[in-house]
Amino acid sequence: MIKVVVNDGDGGSTGATKTLKVVAVEDKPVIQGFDTPVTYTVGGSPVILDDNATVKDVDSSNFENGKLTVSLTGFAQNTDRLSIRNQGTGAGQIGITGANLITFGGVVIGSFTGGAQLVSLEVKFNANATAAAVQAVLRNIMFSVTTPNPSLQQRMVNASLRDGDGATSNVVSKAIYLI
Repeated sequence: MIKVVVNDGDGGSTGATKTLKVVAVEDKPVIQGFDTPVTYTVGGSPVILDDNATVKDVDSSNFENGKLTVSLTGFAQNTDRLSIRNQGTGAGQIGITGANLITFGGVVIGSFTGGAQLVSLEVKFNANATAAAVQAVLRNIMFSVTTPNPSLQQRMVNASLRDGDGATSNVVSKAIYLI
């Protein structure tokens, strides 16, 4: 409540009051730095899409019930693959265990599906998924091709992130060149 009193030097007014209602606005998570093209060598090891992308969410402390979606577009082939690098269980590392579970520093932060046959790679997060954990997942997404003679057309990959409160980031994109 706000009360305004005017005083002209001869005495003040009784004042007027007004009640204000503050409404919280859901801020979207933000993915940054996911933009520089990468090159994949046919027949080589999978390539990391972006090892310096960042994730920020100013109003969510965790990503419980959130989802990271990474999709191939533009000349994608059935033999293209999106996967997650298994670094291990050490501090700050992304690990893959059992039935598609993802860990961060050895703690399960969610599960994943897709990544093959032109199906988007989707990572669904639990209450242990912090912005740092989600960022680490994004930095460990890999691209590869399972055929020895794929189309060498440039691929495009899109990523978006929904936080635990239901707000979704803008879609970010980058090119993948095949040589």
